[in-house]
Amino acid sequence: MKFVFSLKIGVCNLKINNMLIILHGDNIVASRAELVRLKDLAKDKEIRDINGKDISESELRQAVESLSLFGSTVLVALENIFSPLGRKEKLIKLYADILIQAGKTATIIIWEPKELGKTALTCLKDANIHLFKTPGIIFAFLDALVPGNARNVIGTYEKAETTEAPELILYMVQNRVRQLIQVKDGITPNRISGWQLSRLTNQGKSFTMDKLLIMHNRLIELEYSFKTGAAPFTLSQLITQFILDL
Repeated sequence: MKFVFSLKIGVCNLKINNMLIILHGDNIVASRAELVRLKDLAKDKEIRDINGKDISESELRQAVESLSLFGSTVLVALENIFSPLGRKEKLIKLYADILIQAGKTATIIIWEPKELGKTALTCLKDANIHLFKTPGIIFAFLDALVPGNARNVIGTYEKAETTEAPELILYMVQNRVRQLIQVKDGITPNRISGWQLSRLTNQGKSFTMDKLLIMHNRLIELEYSFKTGAAPFTLSQLITQFILDL
C-alpha cells in the first residue's frame, strides 16, 4: 500500500498493531513528525530506537527478533537503514526479508530521509508505505534565492508558508546553501541529477563564496536563536529577515 503526503504536520491515522511501516521522502519534517506521532501511540510497547546506518545482519536480527524483557510487545524504529545501501541489491533484499518476517510479530517502523529506490520499494511492496514529498512551491522558492530578488522571494515564501511548516523551509534553505557552497568549490553534491547540477551552477553564479559562507553562518545563528528563544521573533519572521538581507 502506498500513500503520498505533502502536508504540514499530522498526516496519517495508522493504528499501531503488528505491521511494517515505511516513512520515506525528502519532506523530513513531516515524516519525522509522523514517526514521533506513531511512537506516542505505542506507549504500551517496548520502543527500540535503532540507527540503521552501517548495521550488520546479526545486529538487525537481534534488534527486530529478540523478545521484550518486560513481557510487552515491541516497536522497533529503524532510521536510515536502506538509504546508505545504494545499489547493494542483495543486502537490500536480505534486510527487507528480515523486516517483513519481523513485522508479523512486532511493529517495525522504517524512517528514511530520502525517497527509497525501486529495489527497496519492490521488496517492501506489502508494507504500509508512506511517501512524504516536498511540494514544488518550495523548490520555486529555493530557485528564486538570489541577491536583488527579495520582493519575488518574499512572495514565493509567503505562498510556501501557507501549506508548509517553517521548520521544513529552513531545512531546505540550509541544504540549498550547502549545495551552492559545494558547487562553488567544484564539488558535485550527492544524489543530484545533471539538470539539478546545472541549475545550482547557474544560481551559484549570483553569489561569491564569501557571501555563501556568510549566509551559511547566518542560518546557523538563526536556527540557534530560534531554538534557544534568544530572539524575540517567530521562525517565519527570522526567515523573512534572512531573505531581506540577501
